[in-house]
Amino acid sequence: TLLPWPKEDTWVRVKELFPSATSAKWSNPRQVLLSTPTAAKVEGIKAWVYVSRIKIPPPQWECQYITDLKLCLQQTPASPADLFDDLES
Repeated sequence: TLLPWPKEDTWVRVKELFPSATSAKWSNPRQVLLSTPTAAKVEGIKAWVYVSRIKIPPPQWECQYITDLKLCLQQTPASPADLFDDLES
């Protein structure tokens, strides 16, 4: 199965290739500039990043860019039926 790939102008986190013991495993949120089904061009990274190294925010969370260093995350209420979708498969 294909992983869900990010669309342009969405914010994602990128998994570091060789994280040290004192650094974070995932990068700060970065904006997607271009995307294909297998890779994405992310702001601040020269090379294309494979989808397996990208973490997309869950669908119930909305990420809004406010200023250079601020993002606003808002959780939308999920319907009760959505909570059990994972149990059926």
